Amino acid sequence: MSNKFSEYNSKYNHPNDDLEKLISKYSKKSQSELMNEFIKLSSEKIKNGTFNKENINNIKNTIFPYLTEEQKKSFYSIISQVTNE
Repeated sequence: MSNKFSEYNSKYNHPNDDLEKLISKYSKKSQSELMNEFIKLSSEKIKNGTFNKENINNIKNTIFPYLTEEQKKSFYSIISQVTNE
């Protein structure tokens, strides 16, 4: 697993200890807690202009081929909460 961290860190310029802190911070959270955190952070990024519909569409286009129908519905539900649509 450290190999993948190294690749991620070099690609996105994240020091290992920062990534490990993030993993530690989120690894013990429930799915519900993770979704609430995602919605909160995404909403903040939309409000400050660092996350927009183009970003959302890029994410959608990247992950949709790998999702089940149920996961796609969840994605739309989450995005509607984030964008207040």
